Amino acid sequence: MARVPSSFQGTIYIGVCLLSLGILRMVWAVYGREPQPAYRPMENESPFIKDVHASNVLKTSPWATRLLFGGWILIVIKSVVVWWACIHYALPFHPMWVVGPTVAFGALCTGVYLFARR
Repeated sequence: MARVPSSFQGTIYIGVCLLSLGILRMVWAVYGREPQPAYRPMENESPFIKDVHASNVLKTSPWATRLLFGGWILIVIKSVVVWWACIHYALPFHPMWVVGPTVAFGALCTGVYLFARR
């Protein structure tokens, strides 16, 4: 810790005291206020909840549904083209190495869309 000359020690002590008093004044200004009056309902109005309406029907977006359907169409087209290319050009791997992850991620996205919102 750095040494402070003795002539400044009293000044630092006074500064710390004034800073502490300033913080106490701010705290008092916030928490020392009178509480606001409580809510008073009108004479005809009851303070209790009378009725609650809840609906379990989830509205799906037609745009998102069309996008999901279009994605599955593209997955089917890609799978057919990859399968054909692997057989036609005698590629050294099985087509399921490409088709499998594509279908799995498509199923994951569909599952998230259909079940994660419930």
